[in-house]
Amino acid sequence: MALNSYFQNYDYLPEQNLLSDLVAESIQIYGVNIVYLPRTTPNIDRLFLEDPTSKFVQSASIEMYIKNYEGWGGNADIMSKFGISMGDQLVLHVSRARFAEAIGTPFSISRPREGDLIFFSIPNAMFEIKFVEHEATFYQTGSLQYYEIRCERFNYSSEEITTGVTSIDSVEDNYSFNVDGNYLLNEDGSTLIAEDATNIALEEAYEAPDDIDGTARNKYFETAGNSIEFNIEKPFKK
Repeated sequence: MALNSYFQNYDYLPEQNLLSDLVAESIQIYGVNIVYLPRTTPNIDRLFLEDPTSKFVQSASIEMYIKNYEGWGGNADIMSKFGISMGDQLVLHVSRARFAEAIGTPFSISRPREGDLIFFSIPNAMFEIKFVEHEATFYQTGSLQYYEIRCERFNYSSEEITTGVTSIDSVEDNYSFNVDGNYLLNEDGSTLIAEDATNIALEEAYEAPDDIDGTARNKYFETAGNSIEFNIEKPFKK
């Protein structure tokens, strides 16, 4: 038997728009402000589908609802052989209509993308989008109202971050090991400009300071390594 034609439960557009507006309004009331950073991939590897030169040069604010409001998801902070591992996970809901308005149209993005970043200002933490569930609620009134975004703590690896937001760009300033950004500065902190209007870069070997990582012992190991006399015939001799 066919469905009753007098009841339009799954294809009535005004009802779908109403529910979408209610979802967007509820997130604006009970959500938090999030800064979304789309990843730019100018030189993507078609074989491995990754770009070692990816960067973040744009940002936009949008409201999102925190699903795991009781605390961080994932594993707790643990000490591994590589140091402290922070396995904090965050699950967010964002309205489809608001995402298209605030981020999708300005940045030409159809949906939240895996690999993009989320900056959460309350804990002052950066998260990387690992998975986007587009069917979190299964077609209420025949449509979808929001995305469910699952994130993990971002492991920074010297990507360029120049969004114009000081609190976000400071991540690169404080933790980057990229030598391309080391230029001579004037006394007032501005970049020293050469006669051809280019920045004067440091060409000498770059040594990462120990204060970037409180547990680093770069100078100690370099000094100890220089004092070792290596014998190719007896490589394991003290």
